[in-house]
Amino acid sequence: MRSIRIQMFIYLITVTVFVFGGLGLLMDHTFKALPQYTEMQFQAIADARADEVGKELLGFVDLVKMTAQTPVIQSMNMEEIKPFLSSLVIEGKIRNMTISDVYGNAWATYDQDIDISGQEQFHKIIIEGDEYVLSKPFYSPYIPDSIPIITISHVIRNGDETVGLVNAVVSAEFLNQIVSQIEFKKEGFAWIIDDEGRIVAHPDKNIGIEFSLDDLIKETQSKHSILSREKGAVYYKDSTGMDRIALFSTIENSFGWKLIISLSSGEAFAEINDISNDLKTGFLSAILIVGVFSFIYSGSISKPIMNLKMVFEKAAHGDLSVKADETVKNEVGVAGKSFNVMINQIKNLTYRDPVTQIYNYNRFMFEMPGKYEEQLQRQGVSYLAVISVNDFKKINSIGGYNSGNLILKELSGKLRKFIRHDELIASSYGDEMILFLRDDGDIEMSDRINALLETSGFWTNISGIEYHLNVNIGISIVQSDDFDPEELVKRAKIAKLMTNKSGGDKYVIYNTELHEAVVRERNIEEAIHHGLENNEFLLLYQPIIDIRTKRIISSEALIRWTNSDYGQIPVPYVIELAEKNGDIIEIGKFVLETACIQNNKWHAEGFENCVISVNVSPLQFEDSRFLEIVSEVLERTQMDPKYLEIEITETNAMLKVEEKIEKMRQLKEMGVKIAIDDFGTGYSSLSYFTKFPIDTLKIDKSFISAMLEDDNAMSIVVMIINMANAMGISTTAEGVETREQFKALEKMGADRIQGYLISRPVTAEFVPGTQTAVDTAMRVPGTQTAVEPQGE
Repeated sequence: MRSIRIQMFIYLITVTVFVFGGLGLLMDHTFKALPQYTEMQFQAIADARADEVGKELLGFVDLVKMTAQTPVIQSMNMEEIKPFLSSLVIEGKIRNMTISDVYGNAWATYDQDIDISGQEQFHKIIIEGDEYVLSKPFYSPYIPDSIPIITISHVIRNGDETVGLVNAVVSAEFLNQIVSQIEFKKEGFAWIIDDEGRIVAHPDKNIGIEFSLDDLIKETQSKHSILSREKGAVYYKDSTGMDRIALFSTIENSFGWKLIISLSSGEAFAEINDISNDLKTGFLSAILIVGVFSFIYSGSISKPIMNLKMVFEKAAHGDLSVKADETVKNEVGVAGKSFNVMINQIKNLTYRDPVTQIYNYNRFMFEMPGKYEEQLQRQGVSYLAVISVNDFKKINSIGGYNSGNLILKELSGKLRKFIRHDELIASSYGDEMILFLRDDGDIEMSDRINALLETSGFWTNISGIEYHLNVNIGISIVQSDDFDPEELVKRAKIAKLMTNKSGGDKYVIYNTELHEAVVRERNIEEAIHHGLENNEFLLLYQPIIDIRTKRIISSEALIRWTNSDYGQIPVPYVIELAEKNGDIIEIGKFVLETACIQNNKWHAEGFENCVISVNVSPLQFEDSRFLEIVSEVLERTQMDPKYLEIEITETNAMLKVEEKIEKMRQLKEMGVKIAIDDFGTGYSSLSYFTKFPIDTLKIDKSFISAMLEDDNAMSIVVMIINMANAMGISTTAEGVETREQFKALEKMGADRIQGYLISRPVTAEFVPGTQTAVDTAMRVPGTQTAVEPQGE
C-alpha cells in the first residue's frame, strides 16, 4: 500500500499536469490568435495613415479642380490668366502652376513658355479624355533642381468643349516628409509605391523614384500580393536577412498608390512573445518545482495551494487587487510570484491610460483612500486638482489627434516629476488630468499650485508646429471630517469650470461662493426661460453698405437681453445658457419673426430692397423643425424670402457637412439667402466649401482689424476675396472701423462692409437715418464712426 505522501505526490503530479497542461493549451490557443489581432491593429494604423496621405493629395486635386473651373481659366485669356495663376502659387506647397492649350503650348508661373505635348498628363487629358491626372514622380527637364516632382492636372472646359489643362507642380519631397514623420514603434518606417511598384516616397534619401518594389522585397508572392490587393499584410526578408512584416493600404485619390508600413517581425510581436515565453517558463518551472518538492513537503503543501487557488478565483471574478503569497518557501511561492507579475501586467492594461501610461480615473479613485491615509502621517492639507488644456480641440484640429496625444504625454511626464511619493496623478477624460496632493499649509499649497500652473504651461514643437500650452486648474480641499473622493472631483471640476468662464490660464479653489455662482447661473437660466413671456428681449440692427454705391443694402439683427434682476447679460453667455436649456429654439424663432416684421416696415417706409440678416446658432440650425419654422415665419409675416439672409458660422457649417448642405439647399429652394459668418477662423475643406449653396462670405473681423499691420492677415483677406469673386460669391467685411480699412477693402474688390465706421448696432428707428451719416463718413477725412450708439 502506498503511503499518503506517495499518494499525494502522485495526486499532485497528476493534478498539476492536467491543470497546468489545460491552462497551457488554453493560453497557447489564445496566444496563437493574438498575432492576427495585432496584425489587424497594425492594418488599422496603415489604413489611417494612408487615409491621411489621400486627404493631402485630395486637397491638391480640389485646388486644381477649383482653379480649372474658374471663369478666368476657362476664358484661356493669357493676359488675365498669368496674374491670376501666379497668385495661386503657395510657397512651401505648390512649386509652380502651368496652363496649356489643346496643342501642348503651355505657360508656367516661373514665366516660361514650354511644350508639354509629350508629357503623360497631356496625353491622358487631351488625347484620352481623362478628367484629372495625378502623375508619378519624375524629374522635369524644365526645373533645374534634382528633386522629383508630381503634377496634378485637370481638364479645362468652356461649356462642353475641352480648351486646355491646368497643372499644379508639387515637389515630391513633401511625400518624403510625410512618410519620414510616420513613426511606428522603434524600427518601423513607412514608404509609398505606385500601381506598378515604383518607389514614390521613402524615408531613406538613398532610395529614390528610380527604385522599385523588386529592389526592396525579393519574395515574388509578397510583391504580387501588394500589387494585386487593396490592402493587407505580407512577410518578407530585407537585405540583411531580417524577417519583416509589411502592412499596406491603397491611398485614395492616387490612382493605385499604396502606403506600406514595414517593421521587423520580432519587434511587431515582441510583447506577445515575451509574455508567452514568460508564462510558458513559469508553467514549466512550476511543474518541475512541484515534482521535485511535493514528495518532501506533501504534508504542508496543501494549505498554500488552497490559498493560491483562492487568489486565482478572486482574480478570475474581477478582483485585480489580490496578491499571491510569495513568502512560501516552495514552488507555491514561485507560482505566486509569477502570478503577481502577470496580475501586475493585467492591472497596467486595465488601470493605465493608453496614451500617457499614467493611472486612469478608475485606478485613481481606487488608490485615493489609501494615499489619503498615507498623507495623514504628516501634518498639512490634502487637496485635489483637476487640470485641462485650453483649446485642446484646436490643437487636434491643427495637428491631428497624434499631435494632441504627444502633447498630453509631454504634459503627463512633467506632472509625474512634479508629484511626491505619497501623491497621485491620473488621466481623467480627454485632456483632463487629476492630481491628489498634500502640502504643509495654506501658503505652501498656494505656492505649489502656482508652481503647478507654471509647470503645465510651456512651448512645444510637434511636427514642425509650435504650440503654447496653458491650462485651467480647479482645486478642492479635503476637509478633515469629510473625505469623499467623488465629491472632491465634482467640486474641483466646478472650480475649473469657473476658470474657463474667466478666461482660463489660472486656478480657482472651490468654496461656497462658487456654489452660489452655480446657483446664480441656474437662476439666470430660469430667467432666460421666462424672458420671452416677460418681453425682456430686444433686437438691435447694424447696417451693411455696398462698398461701390455706399448705400445701405441690408442690416444684421442682433439680440439683447435685459433683466430687472441681472441687468444686461453679455449675449454670448445668454446664447450659451439658452442652448444649454433648449430655449434657443423659441428665442431664435422670436428673433427671426421680429426681424422679418421690422424689415417689412422699412420696405413700407420706402427703404426698399433692404435685406435682413439673422444669425442662427448651431443647435437652432440642427433642429429638425428649423426649415418648417423659417417657412412658417415667412408665410406669417408675408415677407418675400429673397429679403431674408440666414447666417451660420463656418465652424457650424463644417459639422455634419452633408446634412448641412442638404438643409442649405432646401433654404435656397425657398428663396432664402445664406451667408457663412466668421469665415477664415475655422478649418473648412475646400472640397466641401465648393459644394455649399451660399451667397455671401462674411470675413471675420479679427482679420480686418489686423490686415493693415499683419501681412498674414492681409494675405488671408485677399485670398478669401479673390476666391469668392472667382466663384461668384459676395463678400462682407465685418468690423470695419477706419477709412483706411475701407479704402483697402475697396481696392481688393470686397462687395460690402459692416462695422463701427458705418454704425454701431442701433434700434430699428435709427437704421433708415444712418444713410446720411454714411455719406458724411465717406466724404469727411478722419471720420471714424458714422453713427454713434443709440438705443443700445
